[in-house]
Amino acid sequence: PKVFSQQFSILTCKSGTSFANAFGHIALRYSDPYRGVDHVYDYRVYDITESDLISKLVLGKLCAAKWNT
Repeated sequence: PKVFSQQFSILTCKSGTSFANAFGHIALRYSDPYRGVDHVYDYRVYDITESDLISKLVLGKLCAAKWNT
């Protein structure tokens, strides 16, 4: 029998006091315990020391990353 255990979640964090977390945060989680899959797709990952971080942030050109949980 097929088991449908897939689940999508939206993970959110409120904004903080430093530049690194001033805008809050959001990610998408996909999990399927039946298949042993649990991934978080994080759409605002950046290096705070990157020289052109502000322009990339404003232009929406930051990298996306996938995290296995």
